[in-house]
Amino acid sequence: SAANQTANNLKATVESLSRRQSYPDGIGTDSNDLERSKLVSLLPQLAQKNPSLKCSLEMVALVFPDRIVILDSAVESAARSDTFKHGEQAFELLWILSTTYWEDLQNGNGDTEARKGFGNAFAAQESVKLSKPGKSRRTFDYKGTPILMEKHLKIGTADNAADTLRIHFEWVAEEARIVVGYCGKHLDF
Repeated sequence: SAANQTANNLKATVESLSRRQSYPDGIGTDSNDLERSKLVSLLPQLAQKNPSLKCSLEMVALVFPDRIVILDSAVESAARSDTFKHGEQAFELLWILSTTYWEDLQNGNGDTEARKGFGNAFAAQESVKLSKPGKSRRTFDYKGTPILMEKHLKIGTADNAADTLRIHFEWVAEEARIVVGYCGKHLDF
């Protein structure tokens, strides 16, 4: 039922984008036709019981380009975790990150308030002090600036890519965007 609800929400998004193409302000450009085509191609994958992490990342990046940036490092780590078994749950976390969490931060609510939508799936930092290599593994380049991303969303605790996921990200307030640097198995401390 969750997959059906997700598919229905995404179909509504596609219909909305289709309607926008008829506006005279230039919304119906070739570039938007390409975005719509990409969105339509991702829908069947998201409707599956276990959508891939890469597909989920692509979807939120496509639907919310003004809110979320998915770094190449996140796409690469998601591809290495192609055996992950809880794709629906991962998509749900990414959707909340791109909607409720972003909206709360954008409206001036602090991180403590914004993260409530995640329940236990959110961690503001790692549970142990990071080693120098651990910090390095959680530091990602965004526009030429290294950003330490200790905030993360989490699923599972096993030490394998099939059952455990960490999505490391940071809020860039100057741009009002969330930057996702990593999406894969748990990183060593």
